[in-house]
Amino acid sequence: MLRIAMLLNSTHLLLIVTWATLLLVVVRRWRIALLALQLHYLALGGLILESGPTALAGLRILIGGFISVILLLTARRTEHDRVTVSRPTPNRQWMAEFVLRVAACGLVAIGVFGSPLGARFPSLPAELVQASVWLMAMGTIVVFVSRAPLWFGIGGLAIASGVATLYTALDSRLVTAGLLAIGELGLALVIAVAVTFAYRKSFSNSKRGTENSG
Repeated sequence: MLRIAMLLNSTHLLLIVTWATLLLVVVRRWRIALLALQLHYLALGGLILESGPTALAGLRILIGGFISVILLLTARRTEHDRVTVSRPTPNRQWMAEFVLRVAACGLVAIGVFGSPLGARFPSLPAELVQASVWLMAMGTIVVFVSRAPLWFGIGGLAIASGVATLYTALDSRLVTAGLLAIGELGLALVIAVAVTFAYRKSFSNSKRGTENSG
């Protein structure tokens, strides 16, 4: 994975992070969202590699892999697609939400890529700073528009990824990166527990309602 990231330049890696995280905001399928989440971890590893040691880049990719596996197992175990699709959003409401999400992403893009963020961190590559801030902003949007615990968690993980990436670049000690990685893994486990609990509660209520109606 790290070798693949090394083949791309910083501009390409920034574009991957940008489009992958954008998918987290606009898509409604968890499989696509988890694939985009894993893709952004791979691209972040490449960006970190340009300004930090190989160990930090490899750790970022490795942690991303663990987090993706945790969320994948959780989503499959709770059959997340079936639960959310069983209560579809009306087309007009969905279209209005989609337009609002795209508009929010556009405003964030202007703020992130239209301002000299890199000048505030002259020791870091501008692409790394932009990717980190973009992640935090996109994660915040996902958190605010989420209706399901899994999506809320994905947004939180995007925010944590942006913070961890920027902080790791500023403090390149392996101990710091390790502590941040442990925090992200802990967050992923908390999200897994919350999603499982919410699913069981929803399933129990649905079963109780069916029994009462019968």
